[in-house]
Amino acid sequence: MDNLKLTLNLLDLYCRIAGGNAVAVLNHNKPEAYLLSVKAYEKLLDAVDDLALLKVIQKRRGGKTIR
Repeated sequence: MDNLKLTLNLLDLYCRIAGGNAVAVLNHNKPEAYLLSVKAYEKLLDAVDDLALLKVIQKRRGGKTIR
């Protein structure tokens, strides 16, 4: 019976992650890690890249231009 509960819990966890929800792994009721889908992770990486590019753009704004 314990194996069945574990399997059902893992299936529920998988369905939540696949559905786009991040799942927090807790240790003494404090987040230790987050599980998320590959799609959500890739979106997160794209956002980080966009922010890095925005910083470069802002830094170069008003500087010399090439004609």
